[in-house]
Amino acid sequence: MLSKADITAQLRALGLEQGDTIFVSADLLRVGYFNKDQVTTLRDWVDIFTRLLGDEGTIVVPTYSPSFFRFFQKYDFVFTPESDSDSGGLARAYLNHAPGAIRGRHPTNSCTSLGARAEEIAAADGPEFPKYNPYAKVVEFGGKNLMLGTVDERNCPFTFHHVQELLGHTRGHPFSGLLETTYIDRGGVKRKYIMRELGGCTAGIHKSWGRHLAAGAVEFGRVGRSLSAIVDARKSTEVLRRMLTQTPHLVRCDDRSCISCYGRFQYNGLGALAYYPRRLPMLLGKAMRRALG
Repeated sequence: MLSKADITAQLRALGLEQGDTIFVSADLLRVGYFNKDQVTTLRDWVDIFTRLLGDEGTIVVPTYSPSFFRFFQKYDFVFTPESDSDSGGLARAYLNHAPGAIRGRHPTNSCTSLGARAEEIAAADGPEFPKYNPYAKVVEFGGKNLMLGTVDERNCPFTFHHVQELLGHTRGHPFSGLLETTYIDRGGVKRKYIMRELGGCTAGIHKSWGRHLAAGAVEFGRVGRSLSAIVDARKSTEVLRRMLTQTPHLVRCDDRSCISCYGRFQYNGLGALAYYPRRLPMLLGKAMRRALG
């Protein structure tokens, strides 16, 4: 059985320090720590990070909300800072079991923070800001990305979407402007939020790990039963900025039907034009099935 002390020691050995500002992407099931019931386990995770980071540290956890295709799907979800999140166990821990945590107001990509910089991060997280603005704040503060049980061929450092936003790639996604949700603004008025920015597929970014290692931007280690990593956010930003500027095709996944990777001009040039004659009937068929269902 894993104990809190085991997890704490492994996180400290990986490179987590007092005073750090960390963005955490987590798969708690892969890590495998459990203490008698779900609520106790989630509270333990909050306690572990609070003790490790200390009074001057800050943790930032994604607490994202669903979006829906415009025109095709009816839904009754309305985002407020009290809404549930579909971002997993650590999101539930900080939404429900972390007194003092502050959630941003972005309708689809809110983050919840706890610690010395929480108010500053939450203040920069809303529908009036770029979608990945909290990521930019973590980079600005010299923060780290803890990939807790999420080192695989599907997940990536948060800096990927940050760099995409810096370079304007988030507005070049083929689904830009086609997704939406509804939220309550600060005045209590229900409003529609249309997603103009999308990061998209991340299943090709594991190809950048060699570049991260060469730049001293990542450390890998076991936490619980899974491989984890600590990523230096500033160094990672520069690694991925060079990659997306010089060799953007390398970020594509291996699934040639992926519209995010192969239908986007930033990663394919004019070659993206060849994607649509082959795939457009399939995409339209999916849209029609969604509309009729």
